[in-house]
Amino acid sequence: MYWPPIKNHLKKYLGSANSHNVLVIGNKPPYPSIDGGCFAMGKFEQLLRPLVSKFIYFAIETPKHPFKAAALPLYWKLNENFFTHFIDTAINSKHVAKYLEGSSIRAARFYTKATEIKLLELIGKYQIDTVIFESVYSAVYLKGIKKKTNARCYIRTHNIEYQIWEKHYEDMSKGLKKIAFKNETERLRKFEVQCLSHSDGNIFISEKDELYSRKNITAKRSATVPVQIEITGSSESKSKGALKLFHIGAMDWKPNIEGVKRFLEEIYPTLQNKFPGLELHLAGKSMPDEFNKYASQNVTIHGEVKDADEFIKSYDVSIVPLLSGSGIRIKILEAMAHGKPVITTAAGIHGIPATAGENYLQAGTMEDWIAAIRKLNDPDFYKTISGNGINFIRENYSVSILQPILTEFINQ
Repeated sequence: MYWPPIKNHLKKYLGSANSHNVLVIGNKPPYPSIDGGCFAMGKFEQLLRPLVSKFIYFAIETPKHPFKAAALPLYWKLNENFFTHFIDTAINSKHVAKYLEGSSIRAARFYTKATEIKLLELIGKYQIDTVIFESVYSAVYLKGIKKKTNARCYIRTHNIEYQIWEKHYEDMSKGLKKIAFKNETERLRKFEVQCLSHSDGNIFISEKDELYSRKNITAKRSATVPVQIEITGSSESKSKGALKLFHIGAMDWKPNIEGVKRFLEEIYPTLQNKFPGLELHLAGKSMPDEFNKYASQNVTIHGEVKDADEFIKSYDVSIVPLLSGSGIRIKILEAMAHGKPVITTAAGIHGIPATAGENYLQAGTMEDWIAAIRKLNDPDFYKTISGNGINFIRENYSVSILQPILTEFINQ
């Protein structure tokens, strides 16, 4: 299914409860929403839950993403159908053995026999007929589940995972580390293609990733179901004084680290000279200590913030200076939903069908960044971009648009 025609003619399919008993397997808990992946997983289960008769959630918790029961929404606490299982994803001898056998070590970290047994028990106990794997990493259990059950198995992928790692090794200088990264990336690619090809269908967050899949993967069927986003703001006017730029995102994700670092070192100093009083505010979990050296009167390193929405509301313009990435950047959509103009790169807007100059501003070169800031200093232009962003979210990411697409997909 392709996104543009879908949003125009599938509104007649209204979501309603059906006989599906669904198990969703996440490679991390969706709650608390500490990064874009968690946010996307939480929004997906909220979109899917009204469409099925029985909904079971199984989340793999890891040292990086521990389970916190207090963060669960009340409905999961009440029905007790939310299960977790801890896996230590630190690389050990078993993972190395799998690597020597030709497996992707990044994927192998998420598999244990005990976890597979627990999943098979849940499928039997709750008479599960549909299993949805959140990400290719949870799909390490696809083969075992398809072999031992009759459940339909779908993969929901947030991005084409190997493409992110491919960019990492391409940017490395020659050496053993680059060779190792290239080798692992190829293994991850083969694993990802195999999983997406052997599932009963695939759900993509971005249309570009679905188009890639249709060209390169022999999947039975697919659909693009973007992330559900609620509008949380209104068309805004520029605040008085110099613009306050902000970036918020998981700072243990390499593309964020690379993009923000390059912006701080190569772009922002010139912007400060051109626009006196310009401010930059950086937030996100796992902020590397090395970023503290950039702190100054005009650069504030906030680190992890308690309330991302309040952080976004406090400043003027979202910057997303990514150099690589796949899937979509949810923080761009959240900023638009808050009425905040966005400046990003071609990599940052990947997978989001927005129009540059209308819904957001695109900047690749220094001249682009200067032009974008100059335009947004105009109160009328600022308010126009703010309003256009909100309309874009309403027309592409609302429940009324997305639920019919998901309904048709799971009912086929």
